[in-house]
Amino acid sequence: MSAVSENPSKNALIAKWWPVLALVALTVLATGSTFRPYPVYGHSAGMDAARLFEMHRAVENGDYYARWWPDLYWGYGSPLPTMYAPLGYLVAEAFNVVFLRGTALKLSFALAVLVAAIGMFLLVRRRTGPEAAFAAATLYVLAPYFLAEIYVRSALAELWGFALIPWVIYFLFHHLDEKGCARCLAGAAISYGLLGIAHNVSALIYSPLLVLFILMVYPRKWWWRGALVLAVGLALSAFFWLPALGLKGAVQSEASLTTGYFSFEKHFIPFAELFIPRWGYGPPGSGPGGMSRQLGGIHWLIVIAGAMALSRWKDLEGRRQYMPFFVFFLVGFVFTQPLSYAFWQYVPLLKFVQFPWRFLMAATFGATVLAGVLFEQQRERFGEKPMKAAAVLMTIVAIGAYSGYAKAHFLLVDLSTGQMVEVSADEVEAKAADPRFVTFDEFLTVENVRRAGITGTASDDFLPVGVKTKPTGPPSRTFEIVEGSMGVNGREKGYNNYEALIMASTPGKLALQVFDFPGWRVEMDGEPIPTQTHPEFGTVVFDVPAGKHIATARYTRAPIHTAGDVVSLLGVLATLALLSGRVMRRRDDGA
Repeated sequence: MSAVSENPSKNALIAKWWPVLALVALTVLATGSTFRPYPVYGHSAGMDAARLFEMHRAVENGDYYARWWPDLYWGYGSPLPTMYAPLGYLVAEAFNVVFLRGTALKLSFALAVLVAAIGMFLLVRRRTGPEAAFAAATLYVLAPYFLAEIYVRSALAELWGFALIPWVIYFLFHHLDEKGCARCLAGAAISYGLLGIAHNVSALIYSPLLVLFILMVYPRKWWWRGALVLAVGLALSAFFWLPALGLKGAVQSEASLTTGYFSFEKHFIPFAELFIPRWGYGPPGSGPGGMSRQLGGIHWLIVIAGAMALSRWKDLEGRRQYMPFFVFFLVGFVFTQPLSYAFWQYVPLLKFVQFPWRFLMAATFGATVLAGVLFEQQRERFGEKPMKAAAVLMTIVAIGAYSGYAKAHFLLVDLSTGQMVEVSADEVEAKAADPRFVTFDEFLTVENVRRAGITGTASDDFLPVGVKTKPTGPPSRTFEIVEGSMGVNGREKGYNNYEALIMASTPGKLALQVFDFPGWRVEMDGEPIPTQTHPEFGTVVFDVPAGKHIATARYTRAPIHTAGDVVSLLGVLATLALLSGRVMRRRDDGA
């Protein structure tokens, strides 16, 4: 009697918790090979580590959201934290409080994978069973381009963009399912706001697609609700994107990000390459050893079968809800191809995406959700049990087809040359035992970052426009005399804080040896004074009258930083209003 009565509760417990355990296991499968005591290699791995190093140094010095990092560019500094989306590094910094830097970065990657898997599971689960939803989550986080973000590109910011888009769509759908749930709109706005601080390019790619989704799925009388989600999400993330956009003209981003190697024209995907199941760790388009730009064989089969299923599906509501994902795939596919050249050339800001193959994000996302069409439609035809078996089979096939790509290479620094070295998993222990090699974490000190001229970017993306001649080494002194006769005793007083004791025989000019950028404040004898930009080196220059003076300089915030903070505060208030339901009640009462 007791055994019989216990079985239902045990089955219910298993049904409740197996998806959670399975999603955690899936995350381990996708990221497990990274968790060895060495930094993971990737095209951007060195930049990720340097960015986290700078962020941690700022936090240690009480600057919990720095807008200027002083050690980059040989110690002349960089506005990189003002210009580049911070979410992945903020997550890593939270882990860095407890763990070493390399482990903290790996945990940020792993958490992004888990967030992506849960988001895709919830999105597909709303119309299918948990087995089908788990199959979709598996297809998503083991998709070739998704794994390339981890193991080949080390694209932490972009991976977080991948992770958050399912959540935006999930909450938008949930608002429909719950007949106007205000908290669901708040969830969508928060998810979209996080997307805005996760990755500049991901937000640029997904925002128009989200507008299209709202227009296709929401009834016209509810379009304002979708617009409200996007507006509140933009407000929440304004503390980042408003200064980044407003100060775009103060850096050399357009020249650095859109020309030469980074010109979009050089990075369209040859059509056949979308189907070739090869894997490599080199630059994309560099031959058999280069980064894979395939969509994935299983994903192609899902797209074809899903398109056929959509065209024949008699459930008009189901077709309306799934059609946007075919459009996501189609847009993603088209923009990887040369036939989209005119869009790349003439659509504003699109050239800042740089690489057409980045649209594999949208294609992968759309193709994965289309798996839900197959399970839902065929369930009506064959019943529940056969489709559960089919979902399990698809999960197994996806793991077999894609999990072999989840193999980490590692990053060491050769002290004899100062160069970063890619090392395979089989070689890393022997190399690490050689005293000529250290991990990149060990290499990163303030002195080494400045001496090596680490920039934190692939090019001079965020080099201030005033810099005409780049320095070739650290400055020999903190302040440099530009004009006049004076004695100067300068020092770096603290984090982004400098001081000079000056004895000037004649009026003259003095240059603080950091790059000029909006936000620098210089005071002479306690009074603010205007500054200029050095015409060649782009450093902070100020006038010095004759006599004895104390000059101080520190990086504060430009007015646009403050404006972004204020808009984000308004976004927080709007989100709280959504969570309370007041906005919805007032709007609907007035309708």
